[in-house]
Amino acid sequence: MTPEPITLGSDSEESAAVAAVVRHHAAMTARVAELTGGVVDAVTDRDDSSGAKTGLVSYMRDEVLPHALAEESTLYRAAADEDRARMLIDAMIAEHALITVLIDCLDGAQEPGPVAAAAGALEAMFVAHVRKENDLIVPLLASLPAVSLAGLVRGLHELVGDDESAPTDGGTGDGCACGCGKD
Repeated sequence: MTPEPITLGSDSEESAAVAAVVRHHAAMTARVAELTGGVVDAVTDRDDSSGAKTGLVSYMRDEVLPHALAEESTLYRAAADEDRARMLIDAMIAEHALITVLIDCLDGAQEPGPVAAAAGALEAMFVAHVRKENDLIVPLLASLPAVSLAGLVRGLHELVGDDESAPTDGGTGDGCACGCGKD
């Protein structure tokens, strides 16, 4: 299920940042669902699921975990400054650790039943986690006068993907702030 886009923010740049984060989450959620479906289909059809499993594990490690680390160092850090959000942020960081454990469980699973179960659990955890980010953390950050969501995500493709409407470096030519070398 794709999360509904929200449009919050004090101005057009903030609204664009909210939309970019939510769109990136939707794209990631769709990709995880697609890869999980491939694993389940392979198991259901009694095919070798190792390729599908490897694809899901690789996506989670190469895309989702760097996204999680970027969130922790930017969005979560800013939200944790709010007393009312501190426990939520602690729980979200714990969920990142749980997602990592579920990736490892899937990677280590060999038999069809455990492979399908681990893939399903991983997808369910990821979807629930993203929904909380979209519904609780992003709106909170967008509502705080002292926080610029656009500033937090500017140039961080881990947080907004390749969204051309996302805030950029403002034309300074400094490229992506994450160090990936992209402009």
